[in-house]
Amino acid sequence: MSPGKVLQRSRAYGVASAMLLVIMIVAAVLAPVLVAVLAIPVAVLLRAADLAQPALMARRAAGAAALDVVRVLSLPKELAKSAGITLALLLYAVILGLPVTLLLTVVARMDPSYALAWGAAIALWTVCAGPGVEGPGKQMRRTLSSLVPSRTAAMAMAGVLAAGAALSLILAYGTFGDKPKGAVWTPLNVDPVVKQLESLRGNSGG
Repeated sequence: MSPGKVLQRSRAYGVASAMLLVIMIVAAVLAPVLVAVLAIPVAVLLRAADLAQPALMARRAAGAAALDVVRVLSLPKELAKSAGITLALLLYAVILGLPVTLLLTVVARMDPSYALAWGAAIALWTVCAGPGVEGPGKQMRRTLSSLVPSRTAAMAMAGVLAAGAALSLILAYGTFGDKPKGAVWTPLNVDPVVKQLESLRGNSGG
């Protein structure tokens, strides 16, 4: 395969991974708790698989990375390290997510439930792929390249995911409407926090 075709295929996996992140962020705005419960364990496994690449590559063929997130379950050291890194990133995530919630509430006058959900979504993105966070993204690209090795199929996959991301952004736009339904926080009760945000919005409005 020529270098140009390899580069195109590599870019397709990068685009596909980025589009999956966009879809995850929008889904997290609509149902923060559910998406976090699903996404954080996946991020832990992806990060652990990235950390364990030297050991995993010794156990499998070069192009068989799709099941690395399963194989890594037999490597407790890497799993523990990945979980520790994820926990350490939570404070970083809050630092980035909190200003988003406050700005959307006070400046953009967004519904507080959605403003809180946007903050949570940004926090989740930070844990999975924020500034300086590379492991889960690298492993996701390895997984996609193993699952879809064909250049044509990789580009088609990237296109489909890009279309899905575009549709998700339409849903995200609805969170800025005049009569939003509000994010689904079940089973958490965020009413006290929402009331505090409503108070802040009211005070800022004079």
